[in-house]
Amino acid sequence: MMTPTYWAIGLFLFGLFLVSLEAFIPSAGVLGLVAGSVLVWSVYQGFVASTACGISLIVATVVALPLLFAVFVKWWPLTPLGKRMLISVPDDPDELLPDGEVYRQIQSQVGKRGTAVSDLLPNGRITIEGTEFDAVTEGVLVDAGTLIEVTDVQGNRIIVRPLASSPAAVATPEPESKEASRDFSQASPDLEVDPFDDPLA
Repeated sequence: MMTPTYWAIGLFLFGLFLVSLEAFIPSAGVLGLVAGSVLVWSVYQGFVASTACGISLIVATVVALPLLFAVFVKWWPLTPLGKRMLISVPDDPDELLPDGEVYRQIQSQVGKRGTAVSDLLPNGRITIEGTEFDAVTEGVLVDAGTLIEVTDVQGNRIIVRPLASSPAAVATPEPESKEASRDFSQASPDLEVDPFDDPLA
């Protein structure tokens, strides 16, 4: 015949088993409610056996439940049930965007060339193969009409850079002709001023 002490210890262990089972079997809280009732009954049986046994079971319950909860939080997402119920966040933020027709069209523009419809300061509008898009440069300012190339797509943002061969992208000043420089450096004799002449005389 089992004594109240053995009943108390057995009910305590069975209650912890039901708490652990709740993590793997979705029961809408039924198993948790049963586990709580079993743990309370184990404490009662402990006090029936002796006061020291009852207090010991209370302390063991207070310590064991947080430990089980910590294990549940750490290991439950790794279980097959946890993987099915939890939504994993992808490492690449682009995977969070909907894979719609517009998104696929933007992604397909990488490497293509077009023209800046407006000034890119650094945001603006571009056109590629007759379709206009919002775009942003890599940090440089681009004038309207400049030929551009799509270098990257981040989310729904098209990253472009001006083409070096574009006249609007590279503005180089025309060198001063040597003849004009030589003519300017040679002063006309008629313009020479005698430093001893008094302009007020």
